[in-house]
Parts: sequence; C-alpha cells; structure tokens
Amino acid sequence: MDLELHPADNISEESITFTNERGQRERVRLHDYERVYSVPGLYEDVLLNYLNFASPEFLAELLAKSYPLESLRILDLAAGNGLAGEALFKRGSEYIIGADACAQAAPAAARDYPSVYQEYITVYADDPRLIQAVKEHKLNTLHCVGALGTITVEQFQHLWAAFPVESILSVTCDDLSVLDNPFAAYFKRSAAAGELRIIKCEQFQHRQLMNGDPFIATAVIAEKLR
Repeated sequence: MDLELHPADNISEESITFTNERGQRERVRLHDYERVYSVPGLYEDVLLNYLNFASPEFLAELLAKSYPLESLRILDLAAGNGLAGEALFKRGSEYIIGADACAQAAPAAARDYPSVYQEYITVYADDPRLIQAVKEHKLNTLHCVGALGTITVEQFQHLWAAFPVESILSVTCDDLSVLDNPFAAYFKRSAAAGELRIIKCEQFQHRQLMNGDPFIATAVIAEKLR
C-alpha cells in the first residue's frame, strides 16, 4: 500500500500515510480506527507487516495451551476487525461473540473474517447490552487483546462480574511490572482475596513502536473462583 510510518512520542499519535481509494496520499492516526478499518487490508498491513503485532496470536496460543478452545464460549472484547477472533477461530474456537465501541469494527470484521463471530455488537465496555449478551449467550470466557488500557478497572470489574464462577479471563495489558499499572494491583488483590486464580502470566513484545522500540506487554490467563 506504499505506506509511510510517522513515529510520535505519544503512541496514540503515531500515524501513517497511504494511498487511499481515490488514489490520493492520505495521512491518518493509526488509532483512528473508524478510518483505518474502513480501508480493506490496511490494519493488517501496518500492524503485521511493519510493526510485528504479536498479541492476537500470542494470547490465543497461550489460551489454547491452557484450555480446550472448543469448550469455551468467548466474548472478544474490543474485537476490532476480527484479527484476535481469527486467531482463536483457527485454533478451534467454535463460539465467539465480538464487541467493540468503534462503529466501523463490526462491518470490517464481517468483511475480513466472516466466519469467526456468532454475533458482533457495537457497544462500550460499560454498556448494559454487553452484560445482557454475556448472560444470553452463556459466555464463560472474557478475551481482550490490548485494550485494557482504554477502560478503567471499575468498568472491567463490572463486566467481569457478569461472568459465572469458573469463567476464564484471557487478556493482554500494559507491562504489569510497571508499579503504577492499576490492573497489576487489581490482579494481585483479586488473587489474594481468593477471587481469581492466575494460570499464566507472561511478559512479551506486544508490537514494535514506529520508532523501532519494543512495546512490552503482559498476557494473563486466569480463572474466576468466586
């Protein structure tokens, strides 16, 4: 796609220039998902071919090594165009519900990965319709690639509370070794209280930043005890 990458001090300001559908050069922030998802193949081209985006495959493989995926009824939170769901699907997942706040995400997933999701809903993490979907679909796994930094611990707790005991948590989040990471405190507190059993907790490279530096993240697989 004749891409140019534009690094930034703030990751949310990283941008790309590409040739758009009108044959014009267009610059857009990588996190402008409404626009990026609207261009077929653009998201994968940037993330996979240029920035070595590893989280979807890494987390799906970690979950598959911990539980038989065909037995899990999964909510893919912040599912985007379906890249994370596809990583689960090709490893044997049979029941995945996608959810994302971006209005362009659902049509992009239907276009790019049409076989992955039983349903895809456009909601924010604290939308009551998401709680309803967890109950209606009898979901038992919360899967989230890279988006925990965009929601609060309180929003996460509210959603996680809707899942039944023995449900599985499968997430990547910012490096948990960073002392001020609120999710590090949440996981530690929940494990100490006997609410959560940590199955796996592994540090890995989420992707490469546009300036070439590694973006380190943590993958967590856990089970709800009460």
